[in-house]
Amino acid sequence: MCDPVQRQPSSFHNRHPALHLLQYAESLLRARTTRRFEEFPMRRIVAVIVFGAAAVACSTVDPAPKLKAATSAIEAAKGAGAANFPASSELLAKAEKYLASAQGLIKNGDNAQAVQQLTLASGAADDAKVKATDATNQAKIKELDAKIADLRTKLGK
Repeated sequence: MCDPVQRQPSSFHNRHPALHLLQYAESLLRARTTRRFEEFPMRRIVAVIVFGAAAVACSTVDPAPKLKAATSAIEAAKGAGAANFPASSELLAKAEKYLASAQGLIKNGDNAQAVQQLTLASGAADDAKVKATDATNQAKIKELDAKIADLRTKLGK
């Protein structure tokens, strides 16, 4: 028949002619799957391109949450008294500079760079808050040490 694969005839094939039909159907199935696999790499490439484009379209950066976080961090640093101490006031000024730069980048549509600037602003503001809190605590420690020394002199110890 139309069997593309040469097989040795056996006595079994001679006795069961329906087996030839099965072999013929098998050869047709192989031909179809071979054809599909020839087209498959092109389909895979197209699918990768489509999914890649969808991923890029969905991955646009939204700077709004970072803007809110940076603004909150700056306000927290101001609330901790960062403007009152030299080390923390420098960091607070840097944070405000980064925030202003990020707002300009957002206006220009460069959201990725804006997010980086907002991250820097948040970090600088957090550092300023920590330094201000530390300086405030150190001032309180010195004040308490002075009170303890004063009480010791009053008690005569």
